[in-house]
Amino acid sequence: MYTLSMFVKHLRNYSCLIPNKASNRLFSLTFVKQVDACVTNWELSKKYLLLNFSDHEEHKYHYIWLRDHCRCSKCYSKTTHSRTQQTHKIPANIYPLHVSLDNGCLSIEWCDNHISTYSESWLFQNHYNKSLEPFLISDIKCRYWGKEIQTNVPESIHFENVCKEKEDLLKLLENVAIYGFAIVKNTPTTLESVRTISNLIGYPRKTFYGDVWLTTNRSEEDMDHADLAYSNVALPCHTDGTYFLDSPGLQMFHCHEHTGTGGETVLVDGIGAAEKLKLTNPNAVEYLAKTWIPATYYEKDRCSKALGPIIKLNPYTKEIYQNK
Repeated sequence: MYTLSMFVKHLRNYSCLIPNKASNRLFSLTFVKQVDACVTNWELSKKYLLLNFSDHEEHKYHYIWLRDHCRCSKCYSKTTHSRTQQTHKIPANIYPLHVSLDNGCLSIEWCDNHISTYSESWLFQNHYNKSLEPFLISDIKCRYWGKEIQTNVPESIHFENVCKEKEDLLKLLENVAIYGFAIVKNTPTTLESVRTISNLIGYPRKTFYGDVWLTTNRSEEDMDHADLAYSNVALPCHTDGTYFLDSPGLQMFHCHEHTGTGGETVLVDGIGAAEKLKLTNPNAVEYLAKTWIPATYYEKDRCSKALGPIIKLNPYTKEIYQNK
């Protein structure tokens, strides 16, 4: 556990980016590995094309799949990176009349007289007969932490630098990916400043709370929503939005005003805790990853419900990437 007590006196100058209370690491920081491979031979069968590549790999491409993934301008939009043809109009028994290879491109003339062309690199990168894990690589490794992080807090980054310098924005994202949280200092005390950082990273998701909103201490009768965040009650460690079908992955907190005592922000490395549990009790992690648990939010005239596992796993690496 780590409290940001060292920042409380100056909290109005800080904006903290916390992936669902530090429980979600940036799963989207994944890169496609570019691999060059040449087609050395091919073989036509009844339903698929078998390609042999220069690295001694061979892969099947079913004719219906190849025809559906034609990259010509009539079937595919390079501007929107999406298919424009209608799959159901392709004959189920489609087959090639002629196949040729020239200058790194494989051309197929189909029985419906359509001609498709695919680059060798595209074919190799998009084969589908094995796990995608070899194509999902990350240059950033998570660092799990406990109370020791109090003496090694990730470097805070100036708001203006994040807005103007790509290197500082990258450093911000790296901190989130590595530690699960990041701190932006000297942030103007406006909602728009939070929205500015959000738009640099992605876009704020709108819910019934809004896209960016204020929480203030009020009595139960005057609270905007039936949520303890709108009260002066101390909140224990928790994750937010479990009652949404897609729980928040990255949250931003910015204190505009702080009077009195208390109000510390408490961070817990939820992923690190789950990884420790996996080492000591892997059956428990497996159970929490497979068992769907209901979560509900109630307030006047509104009810939000969702089902989902407590722990989410990367389907290819089996790494934990979110706690609910």
